[in-house]
Amino acid sequence: MDDIKKCPKCGGIMVELGSNKWECTNCNYKEGND
Repeated sequence: MDDIKKCPKCGGIMVELGSNKWECTNCNYKEGND
């Protein structure tokens, strides 16, 4: 079962873009290690 990551900003679903970068499908929040 996949880990579902929730957006801390709006509570939407975060999708993994690769190399530990995430983007929310609901708002424009992005998370990642640069």
